[in-house]
Amino acid sequence: METQSIDSSFPDERPVHFIAMDSAGKFFIQEEALAMIRGIKKKVAVITVAGQYRTGKSYLLNRLLGRQSGFELGSTINPCTKGLWIWSKPININENLQAIFLDTEGLASLSRNVHVDTMIFALSLLASSYFIYNSMHALNEKALESLGLIVSLSKYIHVSVRPGNVSEDLEEYSHYFPYFMWVVRDFALKLVNTEQQTVTDRQYLENALRPVDPEGAADVDQVASKNEIRGKLTTFFKERDCITLVRPLSDEKALREIDKVPYENLRPEFRAKMELLIRKVYSNIRPKVIDGQPLTGEMFATLLEQYVAAFNGGTVPTIETAWDQVITLELDRVIEESIEQYKRKVAELSLDRLPMAEEEIKKVDEEAKREAYNKFYESELVNVGPERMSMARTKMEDAFVEIYKKLRSENFNVSYKDSEELFNKLYEKIREQMDTLKTLTYDVVASNWVKLKEVTICVSIVLSRKC
Repeated sequence: METQSIDSSFPDERPVHFIAMDSAGKFFIQEEALAMIRGIKKKVAVITVAGQYRTGKSYLLNRLLGRQSGFELGSTINPCTKGLWIWSKPININENLQAIFLDTEGLASLSRNVHVDTMIFALSLLASSYFIYNSMHALNEKALESLGLIVSLSKYIHVSVRPGNVSEDLEEYSHYFPYFMWVVRDFALKLVNTEQQTVTDRQYLENALRPVDPEGAADVDQVASKNEIRGKLTTFFKERDCITLVRPLSDEKALREIDKVPYENLRPEFRAKMELLIRKVYSNIRPKVIDGQPLTGEMFATLLEQYVAAFNGGTVPTIETAWDQVITLELDRVIEESIEQYKRKVAELSLDRLPMAEEEIKKVDEEAKREAYNKFYESELVNVGPERMSMARTKMEDAFVEIYKKLRSENFNVSYKDSEELFNKLYEKIREQMDTLKTLTYDVVASNWVKLKEVTICVSIVLSRKC
C-alpha cells in the first residue's frame, strides 16, 4: 500500500464520536467531530465500514488506517460501537484530497430495531463516497437477508421532492450512492462457479447477485423477496466489488483479542487478501461528490446537518433539497470571503498613501476587484446555475461599490485637510509679512498672493470632488 500521511494540524489520533443516537431514535452530531470536519479545507472522501455487530468492522478500519489498534474492538456478544465514529485525523490522499474513516454501529443488535438499523444504514450511505459492507462466511441467502433493509431504503431516503402519487426512479439513487465493497470474513469455501471453474472475488459477488429462478421453489415468495434484495443492490450500486478473507487465526482466544496479536503472526493468506483490500480501497478513494460538485469538509458537515435535521424532524431526507441548502450556504460563504478579499486589498493599496489622484483610486478598485473575483472562482463551485451566479455577482458588486465610496470619501477628507493646512500656512505667512511693512515689497506680495490663489483653487476643486 502506498504510504499515506496524517494531517498534523488535527489533534491526537483517536476515535471521535461523530453522531450519537438516543433511545428515541434521535441523532445528535457531536461538536468536536463537526469542528474537525469543518477544518478540512481540501476535498473530502468518506470511507465507511458497516455490517452486523460483532463481525470485526472496527478491526478492518484499524487495518485500513495502518494501525494495530484504534477503533475499539469488542470480545463479547454486546455491540461495541454506538452511533457513528470517525478517526480524529483525516488521511492525506494527495495535495487536493483528504479522507475521513467512519465506523458505524453494528446492525441487528438486540438493543436496536429494524427501523433504527435502517436509519443508521441510510445515514451511513448518504455520508459515504466508499462504503464497505462487512459480513461473515459466505455470500449466501443468509448474507442477503442481512441486507434486507435495503429493500425499504427508498422509504428512508428520497432523491427529490415529488408528488405523493409519483414514485422515484430507483436508478437515480445510483448517482448519489457510494462505491460498494462487500468484504466476506472467515471465508472457507472454494471460489468456483457451478461448473467448478475458478472465479474471482468480484465474479463471486456478481454470481451471488443474479436473480434466482423461482420455478420449482418451495417458497416462491421467499425467492421473490431475495431477488428484490439482489435487484436493489445492483440498481443502487453500479460500482461494486468484493474481497473474501480467510479466518486470520485458528485460536479462538487469540481471535477475541486480535488487536494484541502482531500482524505478522496472522495467517499469510489473510494478510495477503487484507493487503489487496487496502490497495483496492486506496486506489478507488475519491471525493464525496453530488451533482458533479466535490465536497469540502465545510460542505460535508453542512450536508450531514441537513440529513440529521430531516431524520430528527420525522421527515425523509431528500438529497436534492439538502444539497440545495448546502450550495446556498457555500455560495454565501464564498461571496463573503470574496468581499473580505476586496476590502483587504483596498486597505493594503491605500495604506499611508492618501490622498491619491482619481486615476490611482480607480486602479486600487480594479486590482482589488480582480483579486476578489479570483478568490470567488477559486472555490470551484459547479452547477450553481446562471441565476444564482448573477445574484452572487450583483451582491459582490454592491458591496464593492459601498467600500469604494468609503475610500473616495476618506480620500476627499484627507485631501481637504491637507489643502486647508497649506492654505492656512500660506495665509499666515502673508499676514505676518503685512505686519512687517519694512520687509514687504511688491514682488513678495504678488508671489504670495499667486500661491494663495492656487491653493484656494485646489481647495475649491477638492470641495467639488473633481480631483
